[in-house]
Amino acid sequence: MYKVILIDDEKWILESLKGTVDWGAMGFEIAATAANGPEGLERILSSRPDVALVDIRMPGMNGLELIGKAKETGVSTKFVIASGYADFEYAKQALVYGAVGYCLKPFEKDDIAETMTSVKHMLDDERKAALNELMVLLLDGDDASSEPLRNSLLRAGFDWDEERGACILVMKGPRNGLFPERFGGVPLRIGSGRTAFVLQGDRRDEVIRNLQAPLPEQLSSAGLSERFYDIRRIREHIEASRVASFVEFTRGVRELGIADRGLEAPLDPEAMGMLFQAIQRKDLDAVRLGFERLESRFRAGEYDIRHARRLYRAVLTAVYPLTANHGESDPMEDDHLADAYRNVFDMMRGCMEWIAESFVHPMPDEGDGSGKANVRLIAEYIREHAQENISIQGIAKHFYLHPNYVSALLKKELQINFTKYVTELRMKRACELLRSSSLSVGDIAERSGYRDYFYFAKLFKKHTGKTPTEFRRENA
Repeated sequence: MYKVILIDDEKWILESLKGTVDWGAMGFEIAATAANGPEGLERILSSRPDVALVDIRMPGMNGLELIGKAKETGVSTKFVIASGYADFEYAKQALVYGAVGYCLKPFEKDDIAETMTSVKHMLDDERKAALNELMVLLLDGDDASSEPLRNSLLRAGFDWDEERGACILVMKGPRNGLFPERFGGVPLRIGSGRTAFVLQGDRRDEVIRNLQAPLPEQLSSAGLSERFYDIRRIREHIEASRVASFVEFTRGVRELGIADRGLEAPLDPEAMGMLFQAIQRKDLDAVRLGFERLESRFRAGEYDIRHARRLYRAVLTAVYPLTANHGESDPMEDDHLADAYRNVFDMMRGCMEWIAESFVHPMPDEGDGSGKANVRLIAEYIREHAQENISIQGIAKHFYLHPNYVSALLKKELQINFTKYVTELRMKRACELLRSSSLSVGDIAERSGYRDYFYFAKLFKKHTGKTPTEFRRENA
């Protein structure tokens, strides 16, 4: 909803405007009314409306003077002038002053609706541009200065207030199922189906009350950051809220995840040591005990999605050592992990199956002479599916081969490991799209195989040495 203020010195006109026009249906809510110019200016400066409908003739300060003084303060309010036929020349002058439209008195409901619909389209376009600009600032890195962030937020409808601070609510679900407009949030699309809302900090308790367990059916997940006061930390708190939103995956409960910076500790070293030693000894009972110990930590809320990913990668490397990525980023994102398994407990059962299979079926002999033929088929399959949720286990299952055998073939014939091969294919696709299209960085991330836009931006800079925006600018 956009905020509108009505300013007219005739009370009956204000009441008529409020009662006869369906402002909500047009996408507006009346934030305030005022009976003269000075009062109207005061209300504009205090409530920062998106639109002000202003009478041209008022005592104390007419509509033209009000627009001029308001513009001097730097407000972004759009002004619509109301005038009678006799004042039409004033209305034209108001357009020169920066008004975006006018309505003639006596008011006709259809005329007001037409004018306000036009203004709404204008506001929608400006807000979309501001949101895109804000996302570029955030995707380009953590060192964005406060003034550009503040300006982009203001244009997107969020007036940063150091005293109120802010909090971030990350939600996943159908777009029409996300409802934080009631909280006055600015939406940022940060991933496939995932939106981060920048909210005023003093709305945090209200969010918690409205999203008490269980989560509403239309939401897949939700995470909430702590309240913060440094505008430069927006990206940090978006990430914290995104991590918290995986609470159902990591704890098996449908509730609002609350970001907790205390969850940055490593996985239980004793349990991990027990697990690796058991794998080396081929002791499945001891493996089960190691997982049970980790499971209790997840259920107690001590671990989050980052711990689940670390565990997954650690087990993958222990069972299939040739898949070790030697510092390369893992192509499996948090969203992909959550899609592959119902929750972390299901994931651990899957890991148990890999381990049990590796005890019974050691890595097959790769000297059967079919390597070159196999690797051509595998490489072609990876190229065709690199933009999907692809994994070494999935490829191995598709070709009825052992995962270590698939990885060994890639390293032997292509001189590259699976992870790096997938990453290079995805980065090549991203570079092509940045050069040849006007798609947003988020859309390019998805088309390249990444569902987390910030993860993609970080990986792209690591791979190319440039942010996506810098690369696009230099290759335009």
